Order: sequence, then C-alpha cells, then structure tokens
Amino acid sequence: MSFRSMSTFRAISVFLVILIGGVLLTSAGECFGAVDFPADKTAYIVASPKSPLEIRMVDQLSDYLTAVLHTKTSVVANIQSVPASVPAIILTLNGAKNPLRASVPPDSPEGFSLVTGEIAHRAVVVAVGNSDLGLKRALQRLVVKSRQNGNELEIPELNLAEKPWIPQREWALCPWVPWNVRGTYVNVYADQRGNIYKFTDAQQAQYVQMFDWFGFSGAQLIEGSNSWSYFGSVEAYQEQVKKLAHFARDNGQQVTFWVWAAQFNHYGWADPDLVY
Repeated sequence: MSFRSMSTFRAISVFLVILIGGVLLTSAGECFGAVDFPADKTAYIVASPKSPLEIRMVDQLSDYLTAVLHTKTSVVANIQSVPASVPAIILTLNGAKNPLRASVPPDSPEGFSLVTGEIAHRAVVVAVGNSDLGLKRALQRLVVKSRQNGNELEIPELNLAEKPWIPQREWALCPWVPWNVRGTYVNVYADQRGNIYKFTDAQQAQYVQMFDWFGFSGAQLIEGSNSWSYFGSVEAYQEQVKKLAHFARDNGQQVTFWVWAAQFNHYGWADPDLVY
C-alpha cells in the first residue's frame, strides 16, 4: 500500500523531529557536502526493493520527492541509469556494496547509516539499513533532514550512523471512546472527531503510520468488555483490532495484545479465535 497524502506525510515529518531525537542514538563524523535536487527536474532513486516494506518505503520517498519537486520521480536499478552529473539517492542493505562505504551500527535490525558524498562528479545520498526496518528509519530521517524551498530540495551534509537505544518501543491503543470513558464518564454529545474507530480505513492506516514516524517499533492493542459494548459484539470489536494489527504490520511494526482480565494464568493466556 503506497502512502499518497503528501500533506500528512510532511506533517508527520515535522512531529518526528521532536521524538526521533529521543528514540535514536546518533553519531556524526566528517561531512561530505549537501545534495540539491532542483525543482521541476526528475529526481532519481537507485533501489531494487524486494520486501513489501522496502517497496512501501521507496513508494513513500518517491511520492515525497514528486510532491516537493513537482516532477515525477524515477526509480532505477543502478547508478548507470541516472544521467551524468544528476544527483541521486542510493538505497541498499548492509552487506551489499555501497559506494560511500557507509558503516552501519551492529546489533539492531533498525540500525542504519545515512551519508552524503560524491561519486564520479555526481552528488549522492546513500542510505544503508541493517534490514528493511533500518532502511525505513534511514528514509524517515532523510525526509526530516531535507529542507524545502521554492527552487530545490536540499539534503544537508550528512554522515549519520544510528540505532535505537530502546529496542522495543510500543504505542498503546486507548480502549474507550470519547463519549464513554471507562464506563464512568458518559456524554453523548462529546466530540467524535478523535474517535479512531469512526475513521475510514485510510485514516486509520495513516493514524497507525504516524506512530511509526514518531519512532515507535510496535503497537499494543487492548481488549476489554467495555470495548465490546461500543460495537455491540465481541466479534465486531475484534475485527477492528485485527484491522489495526494489519496496518501496524504493513509498517513493519510489531504487535502485542493486552487482554484486560482478572487472571492471566502465568502470562500464558491465549485466544485461539483472535488470529490475524
């Protein structure tokens, strides 16, 4: 699923500046010069995405560049397909050849390196991930670091190597709704715009993706008897939970499930009917 709302994409980027600094550990060294992508000219991404997450992230980066530069972005398999002297963004995984020999921090699938430089008189940005999760973080960081103006998109001098200092970082789904909070506060006239259960599928997908851009690695979904009452049945609520779980998986987020119950049987509780 490609991300198509550019206004939301840019809004997510602004908020990510605040959180990602707290979630990721950064080390910077010598810089290699800024890379400028002029408006109204084709931007090139050099990538051969394989996993669904890689394809998704290349789509997002391509959409972002197209929206900012007002010209459709071209995705090519090798640097030889990029016209001479034209800047490019090169995406690759750790272990594969990368032209600037960027070094990725070990011991984390989300580790990545993001470096600017020059190859054969061509300005390039090289993003390297330990896995598709790391490549995702690299591209998110790239968007945040980019600077937009009327004539170009500037990628500043970069020589970053980052990985999370907290391996698992989950956001949690609130199990109640605005008009009925925990069964103790009921107001049928409460504003429903914050009720994510009334969002369209596209809005829910963007809501879940927002937390991924904030730097969270997973989602914690919650089920309780009060949640069932909002939907009229157990099955109807669980369909909502499963849909949100799928949206999280699409972003590469892990999913845990918190069941509000009186007994957990030594944390071995399982519901064979709730499968996704």
